[in-house]
Amino acid sequence: MYSILIDRASRRIGKTRALEDVSFEITRGEIFGIYGRSGSGKSTLLRLIAGLNVPTSGSVLLQVSENDDPSWLDAQVSVALQTPGLAPELTVAENLAFFASLWGTPRRRRIAKRAMLIELLGLTRVRDRRTRELPDGIKAAAEIARALVAEAPIVAIDGLLERIDPPTRRRVWEYMLTRRRHGSTFIVATSSADEAALCQRLAMLSRGRLAFVGTPDELKSAVQNEIVVVETLHNPLLRSKLKGRFSAAVTERNGNIEFATKAAEEDVAKALLDLRSDVGCVYVRGSNLDDALERIEGD
Repeated sequence: MYSILIDRASRRIGKTRALEDVSFEITRGEIFGIYGRSGSGKSTLLRLIAGLNVPTSGSVLLQVSENDDPSWLDAQVSVALQTPGLAPELTVAENLAFFASLWGTPRRRRIAKRAMLIELLGLTRVRDRRTRELPDGIKAAAEIARALVAEAPIVAIDGLLERIDPPTRRRVWEYMLTRRRHGSTFIVATSSADEAALCQRLAMLSRGRLAFVGTPDELKSAVQNEIVVVETLHNPLLRSKLKGRFSAAVTERNGNIEFATKAAEEDVAKALLDLRSDVGCVYVRGSNLDDALERIEGD
């Protein structure tokens, strides 16, 4: 089986260790997520996988099993970066034509693929605009198109999918799923729980270290809690009240106060009884990847 093997990879930037002793494997045809907060080491790891940087120690290797085609070892990675690799003086269409030519794509296929990606990424109205003139969201879409136009078996996207509008993002995911069925491998670095949940497997990073590798469902089940959500009536003392009553790690999210519990029904009843007019509503939701990240980082 074709795979990318990350073996005890570390990366030091100056005196800072941005990545430390990370090991896992990505197999051919996966959509694999690298998930974590800003500063967790996602971009550093993705750049090591893409060959843009080398590990300070450890290794990142393409490998094949005995019966695989050894040409996989010559595979290159096409990368969409947070700092775009687009030529600023060229238009969107000119950029895609230029980068497709660098990968040796035949002219007829190059023209067809460029037209398809311009439509897919919602770039039709800006195809003849210089990329330096584009707003951030559109520039992110153009950068993703630049990576996808390559004739590469591995495509890595660094924190850009959450910057594009939902309809375009949905089309890109459908396109990646189609290409995956033909053996393409996608690596998606993201801080978005919604994007991470769409990956087949993911590696969670925390402060430069590997905290988890597995499926999104496996990560969510690791929390083993339900989340009590308290809609407040703007009582500034409510957080400390909840913390004192439930001895739980209380967080604020979207204007509400939340805490994890293994006794949801009992705690909801207690919150309604004890806090009464201080709250507008109390309800329970299932845990998600954000909750898993907070739990793992808090341990």
